[in-house]
Amino acid sequence: MKVWLLPLEPLEERYTSQWYKWFPAEFKKAGLEVEVIDGERLTDRITEGQFLDTCSSYYWEFSQLKQMTYLIKKGVVKNEDIIFSMDIEFPGNVSAIKYLLLKRDMTTRVFGFLHAGSYTKEDFVEFLAPAMKYRELNWLAILDGVFVGSEYHKKAIINRRIKEYASPEDQEYLSRKIHVTGNPWMEKEVGGSISWALQKDVELILPNLPDYRKRPDISLALAVVLGERHPKWRIVVTTSRQEYRTEKDKWIGEFAKALDTYKHIEIKAGLTKEKYYYWLSRSKVMLSTSIEENFGYCPVEAMSFDCCPVLPNRYSYPELVEGNGRLLYDTYDEALEKIESLVENPVQVTQYPKKYEDSIQRMIKIMVGETK
Repeated sequence: MKVWLLPLEPLEERYTSQWYKWFPAEFKKAGLEVEVIDGERLTDRITEGQFLDTCSSYYWEFSQLKQMTYLIKKGVVKNEDIIFSMDIEFPGNVSAIKYLLLKRDMTTRVFGFLHAGSYTKEDFVEFLAPAMKYRELNWLAILDGVFVGSEYHKKAIINRRIKEYASPEDQEYLSRKIHVTGNPWMEKEVGGSISWALQKDVELILPNLPDYRKRPDISLALAVVLGERHPKWRIVVTTSRQEYRTEKDKWIGEFAKALDTYKHIEIKAGLTKEKYYYWLSRSKVMLSTSIEENFGYCPVEAMSFDCCPVLPNRYSYPELVEGNGRLLYDTYDEALEKIESLVENPVQVTQYPKKYEDSIQRMIKIMVGETK
């Protein structure tokens, strides 16, 4: 049995570069032969778009499909093989491979990971929902299995897509195809790649992307309030981009620049993953004000570096911290109180990300038929 792996573009500023290393290694650990099918790219950084570069992602995936079509035509792909895509949503054409296999009477199974969809609030494809909602049902119908990062995400797909648009006789069948495995996270590999700070001298870190769906204006406003309350606090804002800005909502960058007068707020831009993790290791608390998360890598990363997250008490967040009330808030006033409390009296959080270290192995067991 061989696994044909279709990776996301491995950009250093995103977790896709980590997945590019982790997935092949985990497949090999399970005793599977793996063949990585790289695409071709138009850029090595995000010049437009939120998750990955919009046009480059299309170019990457279509070049992957071109290669897979050739390999299927030449008989290199076998019935007993598995094809796995790291993202079936964007651009969302990997289902064409399964159609081709079926047309050739092949039983090769195709699986993929689903990060979000047009049903996710303010996702970059939400505006495509009038047509994309049917494509999302198509992915579930044609693929042999779909993996997601949280129970919250699975319920969102079932409630917003399957129950809304699938025929009654198909709803249970489609729901069974969604498997909650968690997003992959290899804490030991990540933690061993940086030099940890000797002391935690940053009270609060704001690590989320400067995109409006993460509500950075609210995070920054709360940081201003905390700075007024605690003049000696050090608050750090991080981004891998060369400036704290977003292409779509330029006012966010202008808002951040206006905070230059608040000396307790420091914006660290152009950070590598290693430097970003270094700042997490120096921080006591991180804050998220996102309006919807199907997983949430920022809190997972923070907790791995012993930084307590303060998170909305909804979406996938309660799953990440297993319902720990000291880390969850319902109002922004409560968020401020939780941050102040944790700065003075932190809780142990490094245990929470460990449950995701076996995420890929859970996917493998489902794909090879060991578990359902």
